[in-house]
Amino acid sequence: MSKKKEQMYALVEQWQKSQATKTDFCKAYQINIHTFTYWLQKYKKQKTVEGLSKGGEKFISLQLAKEEVLSAVRFELCYQNGVRLRVEGNCSISDLKSLLQIKL
Repeated sequence: MSKKKEQMYALVEQWQKSQATKTDFCKAYQINIHTFTYWLQKYKKQKTVEGLSKGGEKFISLQLAKEEVLSAVRFELCYQNGVRLRVEGNCSISDLKSLLQIKL
């Protein structure tokens, strides 16, 4: 990790522990708010990826007795990385299973 990245991540963590608004924190540390927001987004993205790679998925297994088609079903799955899986209409269980196993 680069020195700049370490410094900015440390500031992000310090801000998260503080009661200060982002604006007040940036003024106190003389950081451009847009620069801080950039590093905050990078930090959050890295933490999300680390959580997923450590088995941080929060899915439960569904067991169905037989292959059936879900008719007129409408649902949406929202992944932590912002990807959305939206299914409307007919969808077989095997198709749904295939979609859920895709690595994002």
